[in-house]
Amino acid sequence: YLFADAQEAFVVETCGAHGWAIEQVPPGTFRNISNGVSIRSQVFAMKAGLKEELAKRGLCDQDAETFDWKVAVSGAGRSGRSAGALELAGRELEGRNFLAALAQDLKERRVQPGDVAGLSRRFMDILRDEDSGICFRDLHGFNSTGSQVSWLPLAAGAAAPPAQHFFTCASDPMLAVYKRFCFPPAAPGSEAPASDHRSLELWRAWREIALRRRTGPPREQLAAIEEEALAAAAEARPASRGMLAEACARELDLL
Repeated sequence: YLFADAQEAFVVETCGAHGWAIEQVPPGTFRNISNGVSIRSQVFAMKAGLKEELAKRGLCDQDAETFDWKVAVSGAGRSGRSAGALELAGRELEGRNFLAALAQDLKERRVQPGDVAGLSRRFMDILRDEDSGICFRDLHGFNSTGSQVSWLPLAAGAAAPPAQHFFTCASDPMLAVYKRFCFPPAAPGSEAPASDHRSLELWRAWREIALRRRTGPPREQLAAIEEEALAAAAEARPASRGMLAEACARELDLL
C-alpha cells in the first residue's frame, strides 16, 4: 500500500495475518509499487517482535547489521535465491523508469512543479502505457478496476488551491477519459452530503462494452471532457459539487 499527502508518503507492506513493515519515502524522492513486496532495508517501522519471529523461522539473521524485508518475507534467504532475482523487474521497473524520467524533467525545468495540467497529463500517459504492463486491459485476461491521478498542493490554509483529483470511473483508461473532482469544503461539525456521481453507472456501461466486444465512441469525442477537466484544474476554477456527475453524464451520453 502507498499512503501519501502533500507533506509525506509511506509504503506499507504486510506478511501473514498480522505482520507489517513501513518505509518512509524521503522528501524530494519518488516511489512506486506494483502488486508485490518492494521494501528492502529502508524499514521505518515494523510490528514489534516480527523480526525475531522471522529469525526463528530461519528467514533472516536477527543479529545481521542490515535487515532486508524483501529477502525475509519472500523466503529468499532460506531458499538461496540470488540477490539479482529480487531486483526490480517488469511493470515495477518500468514504473520506476517513468518516475525517474519525470523527476529529471522536473529538475531540468522541462516540466514545472506547479503545472497541474502538465503533470497530471504525464501521469495519465503513464497509466495508459500498455507496452510497459502498467495498463492492464481485458486483452491480457485481467483488467484494472479504475485509474486515478491526484495533484496535492504543498501550500496549506484557506488561501491554498484545492487538491485536484481525476478519475476514469472505468476500468480501461485507454478508452475512458479522466474527469475532475475536488472534495467540497464542509462547514465545521457538518457531514459531507451523500452524492451520486453516476460513476458506478458509467463503470458498468464501459464494462458491458468490453464484455460484449463492442466499440466505444470516437476518442476525439471523449477527449474534450478530459481536456476541459485539465484546463479547469490548471486555472483553479471553483469546484462544484456536481462537476463529476456532469462529466459522467456527458460520457454516458456518448456511449
